[in-house]
Amino acid sequence: AHKGKKVIYNSENANQAESATVFHDEPDAGACFEEGGGGWTYVSNSELDDEKGGVGAITFDNNGDVFRYGMVLENTSRNCGG
Repeated sequence: AHKGKKVIYNSENANQAESATVFHDEPDAGACFEEGGGGWTYVSNSELDDEKGGVGAITFDNNGDVFRYGMVLENTSRNCGG
């Protein structure tokens, strides 16, 4: 994923070719969480000021293919992972 660009989906589990929204600006610390069926979700802070930040999440299937992206937290400021 590249900040400011839509996330391309390459999984046969995807319902569309790309995300509806662009990948968030100023990505900071991240973490991965296991999903059912062997997939996982990567979450990343968006470290922007003035309530323009948040947390984005990219979900991968069990083959490592991307099939979902979206913001799971919005309208925050200076989310910092450390």
